[in-house]
Amino acid sequence: MEKAKYQIKKRDSGELIVEGEAESLKELVVANRAKLQQADLRGCHFQGCDLQGASFEGASFEGATFEGASLQGASLQGASLRGAIFRGVIFEGAKLQGCNFRDCDLEGCDFWKADLQGA
Repeated sequence: MEKAKYQIKKRDSGELIVEGEAESLKELVVANRAKLQQADLRGCHFQGCDLQGASFEGASFEGATFEGASLQGASLQGASLRGAIFRGVIFEGAKLQGCNFRDCDLEGCDFWKADLQGA
């Protein structure tokens, strides 16, 4: 597969967070998972991604799809997840305080020891 150039910007200001070449946007997200606070990732598809320990505070995943992904120990504090699809996602020990789960599909997800305060 040929590499394409991608940019990930902050959801409110449009400021560039990450820019690079990758085979897919998913590949760029996985490679830069520690730097994606306030990222605009609306409508992205994450199948089988290992995003353990990632930092996505305040990011927007509205309408995104996660299938069989691991967000174990990840921080999504204040993230907007409205309308996202999470199927078989591992949120074990994740920090999910203040997340908006409105209209989400959470089929088969594991929230063991996740912090859901104010979600």
